[in-house]
Amino acid sequence: MIEKIRRQRHFLTWGTTLIVITGGADDDLLNELYQARRSGQNAILVLAGPVAYATEIKKRASRYGIQTVSILNERGLDIWRK
Repeated sequence: MIEKIRRQRHFLTWGTTLIVITGGADDDLLNELYQARRSGQNAILVLAGPVAYATEIKKRASRYGIQTVSILNERGLDIWRK
């Protein structure tokens, strides 16, 4: 996934928002999203399901300036549906 983001984000214009939906995030993914932010793109990380270390991932992502949302189940999608 990281390599796909790395290759494709160079084709995206300034101001584009990357929304990454995943069951976990490591430092490589967070760094790649940070590089996208440095290039003028926005990044939103959606942690789907019960993610191990979600609190720690959110803390690390916030240091990179990456907005993070956790959605544990389908009920958690209600905020997006409104």
